[in-house]
Amino acid sequence: QEAQLRITYTTAASTPTPTPTGVVTPTPGGGGTQFALSIGLDGIGSVGDNATPNDSSGSNKNPVRTTRNAVVQIYNATNNLVASASGTIAYNSTQGIFIGNVSLGTNTDIQSGSFIVKVKSDGYLKRRIPGIQTIVLGQVNTMPQINLVTGDVNGDNAINILDYNILISCSIFSTDNHATCNQNTAYATLSDLDDNGAVNQFDYNLFLRELSVQNGD
Repeated sequence: QEAQLRITYTTAASTPTPTPTGVVTPTPGGGGTQFALSIGLDGIGSVGDNATPNDSSGSNKNPVRTTRNAVVQIYNATNNLVASASGTIAYNSTQGIFIGNVSLGTNTDIQSGSFIVKVKSDGYLKRRIPGIQTIVLGQVNTMPQINLVTGDVNGDNAINILDYNILISCSIFSTDNHATCNQNTAYATLSDLDDNGAVNQFDYNLFLRELSVQNGD
């Protein structure tokens, strides 16, 4: 019987993303303007995949990592990034999705109004919440539910051969003794697309189904 690669989850230090000029950086902490998020992650819980989003029969209902990071980016009418915030979303086993509030804080120069809102989480493509969102400063702004496409293992907001090579190196099918996988401590975790604790044929098949979406918004 072929042994599976088992994953030990560790917290790796992330590389800070440069803040574009003119973007408001929120003060850490709760309060102020908040975004109530409902995020479906492909292959997990009640979410299917990009090919069959409403068929969750093959999705993992008990993910190992029950909390995830979430980054909210706010763009104006000319699609310029004007504010961003990061926080945590947690798995709701009843709904089969991840929910949570992300705070923009109280120190911000943007005014209440209409904006484009995009959401990103590690291992997933960035996605725009459909439509234009009305944001009211100082309040909790409830965002429509969206599903995020998985497979962005290397974090470049694209799904391609680079992610495929990492996933295969981290899997039970590895032919390089996991050499590519070992280049980054987060790769093994992010290659476990369905988050069941092993990188195997289920992750491989899910990756192939997600490939029709190759770039994030």
